[in-house]
Amino acid sequence: MVPKRFPAAALALAALLPTLAATRPNPIPEVRHEDYTLSNGLRVVLAEDHAVPIVGVNVNYQVGSKNERPGRTGFAHLFEHMMFQGSKNYNDDFFKPLQPVGAFVNGATNTDRTRYLEVVPASYLERALWLESDRMGFLLDAMTQERLANQIAVVQNERRQNYENRPYGTVREKIAAVLYPEGHPYHWITIGSIEDLQAASLDDVKAFFKAYYTPNNATLCIAGDFDPAQAKRLVAKYFGALPPGPPVSRMGRWVPELPGEVVLALQDRVQLPRTSVVWNTPPIYDPDDAALDAFGRILGGGKTSRLYKRLVYDLQIAQDAVAGNSGQQIAGTFQMTLTPRPGHTPEEVERAAFQVLEETLRDGVTAEELDRTIGALTAQSVRSMQQVGGFGGLTDQMGAYVHYRGEPDLFRWDLQRFLDLSPEAVNAAARRWLGPRRLIARVAPLDKLSPDASGEAASVDRTRMPGPAAQRPFALPARQRFSLPNGLKVVLVEHHRLPLVEVQMVVRGGAAADPAGKPGLASLTAAMLDEGAGGRSSRQIADALEGLGTNLSLGAGADAVTAGLSSLKANLAPSLAILADVVLRPGFPAEELDRQRKSRLVSLTQSEDRPEFLAQVALARVLWGSAPYGHLPEGTKPGLEAITRDDLNSFWSSCAVPSNVTLIAVGDVTRAELEPELVKAFGGWRGGKAPPPPSPVPAQHGRRAVYLVDKPGAAQSIVGGGLVGPARSTPDYPALLAVNGALGGTFVSRVNMNLRENKGYTYGARTSFQLQRAGGSFVAQAPVATKVTAPALRELVAEISDFVGSRPLTDQELAYSADTFVNGYARGFETAGDIAAKLAEAAADDLPDGALESLPAEVKGVALEPARAAARKYLLPGNLAILVVGDKAAILPELQKLELGPIVELDKQGNPVK
Repeated sequence: MVPKRFPAAALALAALLPTLAATRPNPIPEVRHEDYTLSNGLRVVLAEDHAVPIVGVNVNYQVGSKNERPGRTGFAHLFEHMMFQGSKNYNDDFFKPLQPVGAFVNGATNTDRTRYLEVVPASYLERALWLESDRMGFLLDAMTQERLANQIAVVQNERRQNYENRPYGTVREKIAAVLYPEGHPYHWITIGSIEDLQAASLDDVKAFFKAYYTPNNATLCIAGDFDPAQAKRLVAKYFGALPPGPPVSRMGRWVPELPGEVVLALQDRVQLPRTSVVWNTPPIYDPDDAALDAFGRILGGGKTSRLYKRLVYDLQIAQDAVAGNSGQQIAGTFQMTLTPRPGHTPEEVERAAFQVLEETLRDGVTAEELDRTIGALTAQSVRSMQQVGGFGGLTDQMGAYVHYRGEPDLFRWDLQRFLDLSPEAVNAAARRWLGPRRLIARVAPLDKLSPDASGEAASVDRTRMPGPAAQRPFALPARQRFSLPNGLKVVLVEHHRLPLVEVQMVVRGGAAADPAGKPGLASLTAAMLDEGAGGRSSRQIADALEGLGTNLSLGAGADAVTAGLSSLKANLAPSLAILADVVLRPGFPAEELDRQRKSRLVSLTQSEDRPEFLAQVALARVLWGSAPYGHLPEGTKPGLEAITRDDLNSFWSSCAVPSNVTLIAVGDVTRAELEPELVKAFGGWRGGKAPPPPSPVPAQHGRRAVYLVDKPGAAQSIVGGGLVGPARSTPDYPALLAVNGALGGTFVSRVNMNLRENKGYTYGARTSFQLQRAGGSFVAQAPVATKVTAPALRELVAEISDFVGSRPLTDQELAYSADTFVNGYARGFETAGDIAAKLAEAAADDLPDGALESLPAEVKGVALEPARAAARKYLLPGNLAILVVGDKAAILPELQKLELGPIVELDKQGNPVK
């Protein structure tokens, strides 16, 4: 399905709301802000929020792939990369001065706009503005042919990773080429053409920058913990003297019209066929945009939608059936995406889907459906306002509103568009746009695989990087702990910024507790909890949740099953009642188990199309064998087929007892308000003793070897490796965090800088320590072009070996890594959901009180020799399980020349090929 919306949160809310303007109030508060424009045309929006000592910075340029021209596509996206390569006064990687202060740093490009985002500790606002202004005014001073060539190579790998090597990855590109005629700015997708980029000269690229990356074509949004007068002074200091660029014309509405029904036949290396039906629709914020968003939600927006109920639930002929509207600046699309289950044809699923669509267009959506959609999206819009920065945060949304509508604070207006809708308006818009002029793109599995600015800022010394200002210290939120009479432990954090409450129930006993022969039991049990409980059917539960605007989340990790909800405060009591039904009174209906099992078996089949999934399966199997961590939580096909309803009941009754559960509540609620509701919902819960904690998991892997999973025709290879590691409770944990940050845990780590920035082999290379309650692992991974599989693997293994050998960790690297973690720690506790998630992780890992509070100081206190000792203890090159997923025929000869160890071929389940 086409991604919903670029603006991420509140603009994803401009995606599906409806009725009840007279009876349902608009809960969105006005955002206190200041909006002004510098003399050079830079629009500036400031919004104070002192909840956490962090600041979000967002620079939105009004340039996207729509501003390119045929033969020169991909430039806007290329500049998203080039803007991180260095500028005149900081001629180095943009991440380096921000990651050690704990900043979030990223950028994004789409058809309409490009934005750059930072979230920094409040004391580092000046540094972020210095860097952003320098690349706005002085990027070209540092641009070289070598850097340009390197980033073109990185973009090539990004395209392989996200398009050629991803199931159905090139479909969107082929749809756009048909849906929009030649000459239309949406005729090509944002990634552009590699051929165009390779043909571009340095002068071409510089001319594009001078035309669009200028103050008068940008909006700077700042939100968070700052003093407005000081922020305005800094903005004037760093941006005020930058000269404006040439005037930029704004494109108007251009909605193409297909001649009729157009059919596009495609093939891909996938196991299941897929059909996409696409209509041209109006731009974002058109009078019909909100109505089409609401119609999309009702038709195909989830478990309560008509397509899901008919095709996935009742007929069980589709693995998924989704629909939705996506408005962009000059035109939009409405898309219906259908994936048949094995044994059913695309034609059968299409007939059923078109029947549902025709019925909905003929009879119309109902007031009840519209009301439920409003409930869900009203809550979604409130949740979207919790973060000051990053994707979907306040700065991102305000920048988007300025871009599309010219005003920064349109949060209430955006929601009101949907609150004012009537069923009649929704039905009229759908009938107007979803007619016979449509594109049907059918993807069939391949039966046989082919081989194959200048200007000088006055009076500012830009050559000196600003240091930190005074920082308001961050303290973890105060916690209240109490227990219900039945032994259920409760952790409460009051968080009164918005009328929201997050609840997480942590039930110890996840995938590691799956019995032998039945991997996937914990995950399947979690998925079944809301498939009928407390006398209500699965559909009735979903309808009730949507009407309340409550999100219910169920899942199983390695060591725990979690059941969570996110609710508006006004709807907390009925939401807790549903959660209690799901946890205490699941029915595990036989017919729902059969449906879920079939769906999961198909999902596993689909996952085998993803090389990243094959790598995860293989590495878990190699490292742990048949031990508890030797399979992913999703389980295996034989395991899922062996699970019975009695197994679900037995698993849940053994671990879901009050003494084995911690309930975490974070949000706009006091203990006096919460405790009586918890007693009402969970006070009658009884159960036996908690199961014993898991025993330490023995390691499986020994001497170094290369494990190869064949994926014929793959455009990329996954290269990586793994080692067994300690449990999360290890006293070495702070040292391992610092070690990993330097080796491969950050953008400027050794592994990423070598494979991406120096060699151009990959879009991104990373390492991590994945530590669980009873055991852990070290994992390194990089998707690389097939032709450089062997040299990339050689470099990756050499980096790990050198880190504990000839080039050990340095003082500078250790300080950088520790600072990155410590200074960014506060960002992990910004929203109620963030806080609940952190506390849930601590509960699942059975960490002692104070573990979260003490961790930053422990990481900061790691000395060089203990860090090096921890690296030598766990990073054992001679034991490395080296993993490659790729086209065996293309890569095996070069892999054999590396002589890294014996080569063992594995199947898709991680078992040795006989």
